[in-house]
This record gives sequence, structure tokens and C-alpha cells, in this order.
Amino acid sequence: MNELNAAMTVIGAGSYGTALAITLARNGHHVVLWGHDPKHIATLQNDRCNAAFLPDVPFPDTLHLESDLSTALAASRDILVVVPSHVFGQVLRQIKPLMRADARLVWATKGLEAETGRLLQDVAREALGEIFRWR
Repeated sequence: MNELNAAMTVIGAGSYGTALAITLARNGHHVVLWGHDPKHIATLQNDRCNAAFLPDVPFPDTLHLESDLSTALAASRDILVVVPSHVFGQVLRQIKPLMRADARLVWATKGLEAETGRLLQDVAREALGEIFRWR
């Protein structure tokens, strides 16, 4: 797979992010799955499954693992953020300067901001500022 032609980059290699990345890949899309822990990503790459969360679900060949955030974000115009709500704003601030100019971002993160109870759309608007048109 040419990483720079991925259909989607999934940010978050936990149970939910892995499940969504597998589903996208099973549906014929080239997907890059990024996780913050390089050792965890190396294990996922070596095992070709997420033994901790989905031990009996092998990764499709179209699912690529990446531990370098800038490489993962360069791989696709479309970004799916799937991280716990308590780090959602932090992750958005981390990816903002690395995103492609034509990036489109959605999230599957659930819940509210832990400390303030704010809606995630408000957290995203604050973290990303005016770089996106909100639809």
C-alpha cells in the first residue's frame, strides 16, 4: 500500500479505533491506524491483530500501522479521531499543525470533556480554531 494514498487515517489504536479501522479496511479502503505508543504499534504490526481488544480479528492487508503522527496525517485527506474524551482536545491540538491543508476531520470519540463537561464540538472548535469550516 502506498501510505500517501490512504482513504482514511484513524487516530487512536484502542478498541474502538481499531474496530473502526478494521471495518473501513474490510470494506476495501486503504487505512492508516495511528497510536501514540510506538511499542504498541510495533506489536500490532507484528501480530497483525489487536490481541488486547480484538484477539480473533486479523487485520486486513489494506490496514497499515503507523507510530509517526506526521506520517499518518500525511497519508490521507480524511482523518477519523477515535480517542478517549479526556484527551480529545489535547490530541486535536497535537494534530492541528501536522494536518494537510485539504484535511477533513471527523470524530467518533464519545462523551463530554471530563474536566468541564463541554460538548466535544466545542472542544474541537477551541482546539482547531478557524482552520476548518464547520458544517
